[in-house]
Amino acid sequence: FVPSPASGAKPFSSPFRIEIPYVGEALVLAGILLVGVIVSFLIYVYQNNEAAKKIGHVLLKLSLVAQILAIALLVSGIKSTTDVSSKLQTQLAQNPSQYTIAGKEIASKQGLSAQEFAALAPTQFETTGKQYVKTNGDKMFLSLNTNPVELAGLITALAGTFFVILFGFRTEKLRERLPSLEALDGLMYKTACLAFAGLAMLLITGAIWANESWGRPWGFDSKETGALVAWLTYAAFLHTRISRGWSGRSSAYFAVLGFLLVIFPYLGVSYLLPGLHSYA
Repeated sequence: FVPSPASGAKPFSSPFRIEIPYVGEALVLAGILLVGVIVSFLIYVYQNNEAAKKIGHVLLKLSLVAQILAIALLVSGIKSTTDVSSKLQTQLAQNPSQYTIAGKEIASKQGLSAQEFAALAPTQFETTGKQYVKTNGDKMFLSLNTNPVELAGLITALAGTFFVILFGFRTEKLRERLPSLEALDGLMYKTACLAFAGLAMLLITGAIWANESWGRPWGFDSKETGALVAWLTYAAFLHTRISRGWSGRSSAYFAVLGFLLVIFPYLGVSYLLPGLHSYA
């Protein structure tokens, strides 16, 4: 954040992103452990392998610990970091491309037309980013409110993992209270239809916004591509469902894959892949 020049006004978000040490690594570890959980339980389901089931439970608990650690490191890092300017300078020295990314974000908010934005050279974006740091670097501070959606996503994932572990101890009672498999299958289909429509709207409105801000509707940015892959996955899911008559377990696995591909562009791109959306 950067304080607002107006007295009493809310601070505004900076286009730069400070990396909190070990948070990304902890989240990657949690993700790998969750993949191990899925593999273990698939082995258990198909081969009735009790050892795989036990391994899956252990990996699930370790993933919960990794997620708790990641959130704790994130909150602690934000609360304890006071020398934001020096940390940002060190980070930019290692990865100067962030100047260009931030410069594009700054330019996109200056009311330029699509033609004016497209005419800007990368060096101009870099200069804009450097000037922003020079002017506002000493004023920057970290806050949990910078990206509340991201923090909420991490907490939601943590809560989801916790409830999976909690319900795992009483699966018989849980199964008794669940709707029938046919009802769950129908609910999954309806949810996938909503997800497909929502992703379509996201791609369309995102392309319109990108054309207004960056002078092009599509640039194969990592988050753009990830969203497209997720949409195509749900399209394939609906195709196999409607045309091929898929249902039950095979259709459910397809839906889970689509859900994971929706989550990855948000968290995966933000922490692992470079691009115009790596700040969001």
